[in-house]
Amino acid sequence: MRRQRPGRPPEQPPVVKVAICWTVLQRAPVGCAISERSPPRRPSNGNSDGENSIEFVHGQGIQMITHIASTTLYVTDQDESLAFYRDVLGFELITDVDMGGGARWLEVRPTGAQTSVVLSKAEAFDKSPGEGAYLIFAADDVAATVAELRERGATVTDPKEEPWGTYALVDAPDGHKLHFNQRAGR
Repeated sequence: MRRQRPGRPPEQPPVVKVAICWTVLQRAPVGCAISERSPPRRPSNGNSDGENSIEFVHGQGIQMITHIASTTLYVTDQDESLAFYRDVLGFELITDVDMGGGARWLEVRPTGAQTSVVLSKAEAFDKSPGEGAYLIFAADDVAATVAELRERGATVTDPKEEPWGTYALVDAPDGHKLHFNQRAGR
């Protein structure tokens, strides 16, 4: 800590401008927020090498990345995909809004989950149907999930056991293969 010189006001840390911009589905930024603030002091996190871990944003003690918010699957028909994820897999609809320009933000997720799946019309973003993330979901009981999905009309592989756990694959619209697993010992 610096010593205060008599008769002078306390030294203030420099002000930093921080710009946070966001985009919608890899398009040009749609908004920015600029804030002016003093840079915070870095707390010690106990690392012996003096490095601060990723869990602090500029030393504020705010976790920088808390979870995966969403992933995108590019589809041919958003309504068909919505019916599959909602009616076959039992996902809940989170958001369904027109974005203009032929784009629609359609977001679903397993009930109670933090992570969601954005079902984007491939054509609106110059993508091919079937592009996007390879999704792996957790299941409490893979065999029971396979049986339930087959009852709902889905094409599902038989459960396969591996040293790390059990998994199966379900066919989704546009050639997407969804993987769900149950870790060993759970």
